[in-house]
Amino acid sequence: MTASALPALFLAHGAPTLATEQHDYAAWLRKLGGILPRPEAVVVFSAYWSSPVQRIGCADTYETLHDFFGFPAHLYRLQYPASGDSSLARRIRSLLAADGIASELDGSRGLDHGAWGPLMLMYPDADIPVVAMSVNPALVAEEHYRIGRSLGRLRRERADRRQRRIGVQYGEAGLEKPSCPKLGAGLRPLAGPASGDMEHGAPVSV
Repeated sequence: MTASALPALFLAHGAPTLATEQHDYAAWLRKLGGILPRPEAVVVFSAYWSSPVQRIGCADTYETLHDFFGFPAHLYRLQYPASGDSSLARRIRSLLAADGIASELDGSRGLDHGAWGPLMLMYPDADIPVVAMSVNPALVAEEHYRIGRSLGRLRRERADRRQRRIGVQYGEAGLEKPSCPKLGAGLRPLAGPASGDMEHGAPVSV
């Protein structure tokens, strides 16, 4: 990690219970949010938002989607009222268009638990703007990589204009954690098995 760019992360979103649990991974996410430089905005890909065309969230304030069933009642009362960032959303669309990647702005969809679960631990005050991004599990890895390469320009722009943006990508299911070797020993969660479906694997290619 350098002073000129914040990292792109691939994080396990866990079960919907993640936001209220007390275990090593939840503690690690809380620690991570405090150690990373405060971002200007978060760009998040979630496995629970799939679409055939890349969609870019631009809600003024995101609704908290409780997109799960059969869990304890208190989970359905959790709220993460993060604001959107319409200017960043439009910039992302422009970057994708420059590389020939079709995309659409979406001002109506809220944040699913694949996004707000980890964010609630990293940034519990919901005071950092979020741009939610869909994934298309039908794309091959090279096409996901092209999307990520386009968005990588945001990090270089930060270096030029001294702005902070962090791209955060969520994809794993359950409580299994991917390893993050570049974050340093104090920030690495333990590695473990992960979901094998395409939606959960797509964000790691972006």
